[in-house]
Amino acid sequence: MARTGKPVILSTGAADAGDVDLAVKTLRAEGNEQIAVLGRTSSYPATAEASNLRTIPVLADTWKVVGGLSDHTKGIGVSVAAVAFGAAILEKHVTRAAPTAA
Repeated sequence: MARTGKPVILSTGAADAGDVDLAVKTLRAEGNEQIAVLGRTSSYPATAEASNLRTIPVLADTWKVVGGLSDHTKGIGVSVAAVAFGAAILEKHVTRAAPTAA
């Protein structure tokens, strides 16, 4: 993936700092510096508190990447707030309600 020269977007999911570090180092070892790392929680749907928006600038500053959020919350409030924390990329999970029986 890194060898394509195209931007790569990583979502942290259940990864810890070591996992993110290895992924970013692996991409850079292949010559790719176009990297974004999105903070995310593994819960679905997530609460605003579980989104931990404070990680966005930490991800960006620690690995010198573009920071963002993979948002699993209902509504748009957390995505809007993520921008205030420096998110340059927002990925929003959208679901629709299951059809009801007639």
